[in-house]
Amino acid sequence: MKTAICNLKIIEGFSKTNTMSICVTKNTLEANEQWLTRLFKQLDDRYPESKLNNKIIIISSKVNTLNGNATHCKNVKDAVFLLTNENDFKIIFMCSNSTRIKDIYDISVRLVNDPNLKKNLYILHDEAHNKKEGIPPYRAMIENILLLPNVISYGPISASLGDIVDEKNPIWNKSNLEKTAINYTNFDETKSDSPNYSSIANYKTINLEEYYEDSKWINYNIKEISRANFIKVDDKYKNKNFEELTDEEVDDIDRRRQLEYHQFMKNHKEIEALKNGLNILKNLNTILPEDIFIKNEFNLHIISTPCRKLLTRELCLEAIKQDYNPITLGIYGNQGDKYHLYIDEEEEKCVDEIMGDGEFNCKLLNLITHLKNNNINTNKPFIIIGNYIPTGESLSFVNYEYGIVRSVSRLISTTPEEDYQAACRGCFMDTKFIENNNNWECPLKYLIGPKNFIMNAQAYEEENDARIDTLNNPTNNSTNPPIIQNPSKRVNDKNGITATPIKVTVDISDPNYTKLIKIAEQQKRSRDDKIEFMRLLKCSCGEEESDFKIEDKTGKFDWEKYLLNDFRCYTKNKKNLKGYWKFSNYNANFIINMPFINNTKGHTINQCDILVCKDKYILKDKNEDIIEENSKSIWWIGYKY
Repeated sequence: MKTAICNLKIIEGFSKTNTMSICVTKNTLEANEQWLTRLFKQLDDRYPESKLNNKIIIISSKVNTLNGNATHCKNVKDAVFLLTNENDFKIIFMCSNSTRIKDIYDISVRLVNDPNLKKNLYILHDEAHNKKEGIPPYRAMIENILLLPNVISYGPISASLGDIVDEKNPIWNKSNLEKTAINYTNFDETKSDSPNYSSIANYKTINLEEYYEDSKWINYNIKEISRANFIKVDDKYKNKNFEELTDEEVDDIDRRRQLEYHQFMKNHKEIEALKNGLNILKNLNTILPEDIFIKNEFNLHIISTPCRKLLTRELCLEAIKQDYNPITLGIYGNQGDKYHLYIDEEEEKCVDEIMGDGEFNCKLLNLITHLKNNNINTNKPFIIIGNYIPTGESLSFVNYEYGIVRSVSRLISTTPEEDYQAACRGCFMDTKFIENNNNWECPLKYLIGPKNFIMNAQAYEEENDARIDTLNNPTNNSTNPPIIQNPSKRVNDKNGITATPIKVTVDISDPNYTKLIKIAEQQKRSRDDKIEFMRLLKCSCGEEESDFKIEDKTGKFDWEKYLLNDFRCYTKNKKNLKGYWKFSNYNANFIINMPFINNTKGHTINQCDILVCKDKYILKDKNEDIIEENSKSIWWIGYKY
């Protein structure tokens, strides 16, 4: 939906004089094509007589005119040459690397200094949360772009706010970002429980950690990849004969084919990832009561690996050995040698040309159609294996002509944003399926991976639902102008900054527990009651013999300074309505390290609230399925600093 909203913004500026949109996409061809393909359809409908290659510039190192729909420029110099002559260009597309972000600044300066060329600019930055290609790595350059007088707006585009926020800087302060954000509920109100949307909440989850002690789970203790497999994927050696290599080159290969030989690889838990991947492929069908990989019918699966190509290829080779006889597509390498097809233990085949251009699900349809036309049986599992970049954000995998994604597996958890975006690859609107088959019913789908991966994905979706609820609230004050403060001065804001909630782990055996619950259960609590409650809680959290503990991710909480302002306690005899107790809001924001406090306007600096859980909190839907729960051993504190 966010792509459609962006396209409406671009089209809005299409008819304005002296106006241009600059669109920053992920540094992949598919990301460019996915956005542009959808834009072309809308532009063709709106401007059927316009020749698009006179309207659109694409700046990329490799020649790409998108089937004649754009004018290609190799660099900013070529683009400036076109823009400094008489032209009718309205859109520039470019990828998000450091060179291209600086290019935006250079183009903007050229288009503001020359009065004959001056153009107002609307800038849209896709997947802006991304730590490598989004706003975080280029924040300083983007702030310089924002200062230019012809830049009307810089729009971060993301389904996961993440590191776009920097509470120390008013430009990126969350509350200020909210005030200038587009209220997308004016365009679409889809939430995880919307009837036509198959969400993360609709997955059947499989937490791999629950099976680590299962007798069928194998603790593969692989520490290295074979020389042959390493040479197949390494850019330096892949076309060389091993016997012709020098001793120094052999030593280099033997060092780098070791898993976790460098801290970077250790951070990506390569050994654990490979163990999880092998168990998913080889043992999960026997561990679970149902088959994940189904024989004799087409079923699509995604496995997201850590970043190194040799891990992807190793898992591709293992996949095709399995008795369910899958077709496997490994995604690794450079354009032109990126898509590697594995069938029946045959030598891998590069299928980039067969897959062609367009959005990824269209490329995949091209491949499946090609296989069918060549009498290759596709009634079997089809497994896509690749790291986060080609299997994560910005890509569509579902297609009504071949079906949904049956399982999304992530071998390790990395960041909340990446976990959420990876899980979303199996989410979709069902409208196209129903349009083409009135009797269509959504098949079962699975989310597979470590506990943190599943929790991060679920928490982010809950947070987005809560955001939509907030935007739909008529009292939401999102139309106020942003408060831009002088960043060089310390601002004495009496309302304070909201912290990430503190998670309190409770020790029921602690001698203070009964006293704490006695205060919490009271209908009304005096100021002295609240002071005594915080004193007892502080003592227990600081006592070595107690298992009480607090987790303060913001790190600003001080027992001596904070006054307990708002006190809520859940007991099983109290009403239980969705959204009323907000346990899920505290938990979701804690997991993704985002600010939250109940009744934001009711607290100022050095004030806090607490949500106590005397009895286990359980919320069920109309089918008696549990949709929210909170252990009585987990309490929550919100605060402002």
